[in-house]
Amino acid sequence: MAFKEITKKEALEFFAFRCCICKDLAAEVHHIIPQSENGSDGLDNAAPLCSSCHDLFGGNPRKRKKLRALRNHWWTLIKAKSELAYGTGDLVYFEGISLDPSHRNLMKDKVARLYHVVYENEFFTEAASQIFELIQHAQVQKPFYDRILH
Repeated sequence: MAFKEITKKEALEFFAFRCCICKDLAAEVHHIIPQSENGSDGLDNAAPLCSSCHDLFGGNPRKRKKLRALRNHWWTLIKAKSELAYGTGDLVYFEGISLDPSHRNLMKDKVARLYHVVYENEFFTEAASQIFELIQHAQVQKPFYDRILH
């Protein structure tokens, strides 16, 4: 059985409408622990996933611990980005590393496209620091890929 619509909406908003694994736009909310194994229908058991990551991680019980860790880490990054940019825990919009939707071009060309939006209320040092963190994250995720910064 699926999450209630209100829980799905809350989860997607909570995680900035991004997949907690690849940071692509998330369309699905996955039960980390399935209901058939007494998993809850609450936010604590929800992981936002794009359809590709859902196919890779969703049905594999051996990857639950990793999925929960990735989900928790994504929330930490969103919270930190939000507090840095706005001084609150409320996130208006987050633009992290974005892959092309089919993932074909990225794998073919071995290019990591990095997107960063500089808001009018950000200072240069703050924006530069965020871009540097984005590049560091890309180095960890895709160490041998060329990088294009947008």
